[in-house]
Amino acid sequence: RLCSFLGRPLDGAALDAVVANASFVTMSHNPMSNFSLSPGFILDRRRGPFLRKG
Repeated sequence: RLCSFLGRPLDGAALDAVVANASFVTMSHNPMSNFSLSPGFILDRRRGPFLRKG
């Protein structure tokens, strides 16, 4: 839906890459999206490894 809103269609390979990288399992292993690099005073990892919003 975002691509159609922006008027920028994705080909099949790019769409497959987005779907694969947006899965919860993949994001939990990616240090850029799972807050493992954030300092402890910002995110208390004792409460869980993820920041949940929404």
